[in-house]
Amino acid sequence: MDYSEPNFTPDEHDEHDEHDALPEGFAWEDMKAGIFDKMQAPKPRRRRPWPLLLLLFMGACGVWFRSQHAPPEDTAPTAPLSQTNTGAASTGPAQTRPPLAQSEPSLASSARETQTAKASAKNAPVSARPNRPKTTQREEAAPVEAPILPQPPASAPNLSLTPAPLSHSATSALTPLPSLAPEPLPTVPASVELPSPAPPASKSTASPFQPRLSWALIGGIQYWHQNDKNNPNTFYLSPFPSYSFSPQVSWQFQPQRSLSLGYRYQTLEELFDYEGTRISEKFLKDVVVGEVVNSLTNARVAEVRKDTFVQVTQYNRELRYNQFQLHNLYFTFDQKLWVRDRAFLQVSAGFNYLLRLRAQGKRLDEQRAVRAFQYGDERFRNHRFALQLGLRYQLQLLPQWQLIAQLDGQQYLNDWERNPALRNRPLLYGLSIGVGGHF
Repeated sequence: MDYSEPNFTPDEHDEHDEHDALPEGFAWEDMKAGIFDKMQAPKPRRRRPWPLLLLLFMGACGVWFRSQHAPPEDTAPTAPLSQTNTGAASTGPAQTRPPLAQSEPSLASSARETQTAKASAKNAPVSARPNRPKTTQREEAAPVEAPILPQPPASAPNLSLTPAPLSHSATSALTPLPSLAPEPLPTVPASVELPSPAPPASKSTASPFQPRLSWALIGGIQYWHQNDKNNPNTFYLSPFPSYSFSPQVSWQFQPQRSLSLGYRYQTLEELFDYEGTRISEKFLKDVVVGEVVNSLTNARVAEVRKDTFVQVTQYNRELRYNQFQLHNLYFTFDQKLWVRDRAFLQVSAGFNYLLRLRAQGKRLDEQRAVRAFQYGDERFRNHRFALQLGLRYQLQLLPQWQLIAQLDGQQYLNDWERNPALRNRPLLYGLSIGVGGHF
């Protein structure tokens, strides 16, 4: 006889329900509040701002090094603006001034002054007493390259300031000495071509560019975000700041361009906080599903038992930290945007290749059931590709050491999870600092 047969009396129905009912006070609605009060959500780890303090310290060190190793300003000696030439007394030889520049115009000027002195001596009035030589000053500029002028004839007399000894008969016919004031240079004929002055020689000549290799070690804070609404886990996940570390090698093949190849290790953390209900089937073994009743006496003769499935409404509350470890290779093309004496700013673009992904924690599956996964689980895939962009500032501290600050991000193009119903293409971004140098 089946449990649903009409011969199964209502009293027997009530007696069966009383055996299955829970004792008073043990229902879920009565115990739910007390269970939630005793449950303690795991406390998130305290994050200390060590990377930010390290960045500030390295920036202060860079400013100090730059102030200590600044190149001295070049100071050029000032050329004398004037030279004073004082004539000697009439009783002794004339004092000669060392010439600033031995050039052809000085010989021509001496010849012209000699001819002028002879002409003025014929027309000058006779004086009873000789005139004392006057002190003259000649202003000469800083030495410059003078134009090449025609040389005077070799027979030009040499001007001498030493007076000849005076005799008794010549004392009554003394004439004043000619003026030694400089005369303007004669106009150079147009047919004479003057050579253009040579440009001043530079202190240092720029050496030709040579390709070179450089290295860098950077690390910093890493963030990530999942914005796919088709994945049910998106509403129950809260990413936490993580960290990354990356060694890198660059080849600068042009003054403003280079290629970079590096390895990146990343750790990601997230909080999975799920609360909800779901209807599921529960397996029951050897339960009473019916009774055998005598139709004449309505007495229960036997019970019918078997294994069966029943539908159960389950309430779940999951609180778990998930951890991910990523091993990547990346390749970028770098272009300098802003260059100064000891610093530059460059932008980079390329791709990131996920070699291996290891994870552990809990997430929902496609049926919205909580599933746990461990390291080595095949739920996640390896060999994923992502686009990478970056912005780097580099400061030269010493001849072989540079300070580096970098912003970068990766957007994955392939899903991490094998289940196509769970779309998972996260965005990763972070701030890194480090040091670098040249090989």
